[in-house]
Amino acid sequence: MELNDATRTSHVVVFPYMQVFAETMRVAQHHHVAPARVPRSVERRARCAAPVASRAAHSVFSRSPASTATRQLVVTHAAAATADRDTAPVDWAAYGRYFGATAVQLTLQALTMFALDRWLLPRLPAHASIGCVAAWFLFNSFGSRAFSPLDNRRPTLQSERDAISSRRRPSWMPPPLAFPIVWSSIGVLRTTASTLVWLASGQKLLCLPLLAFQAHLCIGDTWNCVNNQEQRLGVAVTGVFFVWASAIAATVLYSQVSTTAGYVLLPLPIWLTIASALVVDIWRLNGGADRYPLWPTIGSAANEKKAA
Repeated sequence: MELNDATRTSHVVVFPYMQVFAETMRVAQHHHVAPARVPRSVERRARCAAPVASRAAHSVFSRSPASTATRQLVVTHAAAATADRDTAPVDWAAYGRYFGATAVQLTLQALTMFALDRWLLPRLPAHASIGCVAAWFLFNSFGSRAFSPLDNRRPTLQSERDAISSRRRPSWMPPPLAFPIVWSSIGVLRTTASTLVWLASGQKLLCLPLLAFQAHLCIGDTWNCVNNQEQRLGVAVTGVFFVWASAIAATVLYSQVSTTAGYVLLPLPIWLTIASALVVDIWRLNGGADRYPLWPTIGSAANEKKAA
């Protein structure tokens, strides 16, 4: 087994602690450069994580010609990375950003609904008002992120294919083309169900079921920022349960006002149950909490790393 093979194996076994370091060691040995001594401060910081890293490095290099010194250096750096991860400070600013952006988005949507209720819809003929409300919910079902201050663009078909090639995916994952088809269908169902609720609620937009639905959209938009732009897979696991729970709450409230609307919206929580399981499985297959903690930590967002 050549060192190149050991390095590639290390990307799986010790991943994600030492990808960059393993490549550095490969280049160093290729050019016959002796590895530098690890500072004592790094060694001390790594002691708590050294046993786990040692077992991982041993499994990688047990059949490799790599020297004992090289293996020890890999162990120490991998353990130091583990220690850094475990002691990484919580990104409290991210919490404020998530909750603040969700609240701002919901407030802007509620104000728009108030304006429609107060000044526009009463002045329109019956058929025109139904068309206006349907257009409002259609716009929200596909473009509610326009009210959000966060960058929460949805993944494109190409970006999803790129993500599949760079991350491990469960074998049961649907093909990338299935997602836009499913979400487009659900968008139409959300529009239809919400319009039915509006009709059954005395033609008032500002009512509890419709506000719950808007809150679901806001939570989903914030989740898209976490998962697709920041690529914090662990935080996305935590957040997807809020998306799922808000969809169930909206469906229950819809069914209390209109049984038909509840049935029309029912595919939403069903699909989100599948999607939530997929999010959790992708997180688990790509390192789980060892690589992606369930809370935001400083410097862990992908867009922050690109900016740096």
